[in-house]
This record gives sequence, structure tokens and C-alpha cells, in this order.
Amino acid sequence: MIEANPGMATVDRVEPAPWGAFGARGPMEDSPFANAVENFYMTDPVSRASETMADCTAAFVVGKEEATGTDG
Repeated sequence: MIEANPGMATVDRVEPAPWGAFGARGPMEDSPFANAVENFYMTDPVSRASETMADCTAAFVVGKEEATGTDG
């Protein structure tokens, strides 16, 4: 297994990863960050089928689309 995945040879040690280039420069904007998840309670099929998660959506999401997450 170590041949296929050399990281397994260093059990209980954190080995530094090589640092590489990533991303690209772009313009800075004044717009606020947007939440990537509109409805946390409906993020997967099991949650979407859940009556409890539907109740959470009704209580905490519906009608509060403009909420910041700090208003209770």
C-alpha cells in the first residue's frame, strides 16, 4: 500500500506538502461575500426528505432570505 500511496509510510507524522502556484490575480470588488448555501437544511436528499428539516426550513429560512445569520 505504501507503494501506491507513499503518505501511508508516515503514520502519526505530518509531512509538509510541496508548495505550488495556484489561483490568479483579479480585480478587488467592494461587494460583500455571498453565502454559497441558500438553505442549509436542504443540502442533501436525506435532509430534503425529512419532515424535521422541512420544519427547520419553515422556521429559519422562509421569509428570512435577507438574514445575515447574526439575527437569531
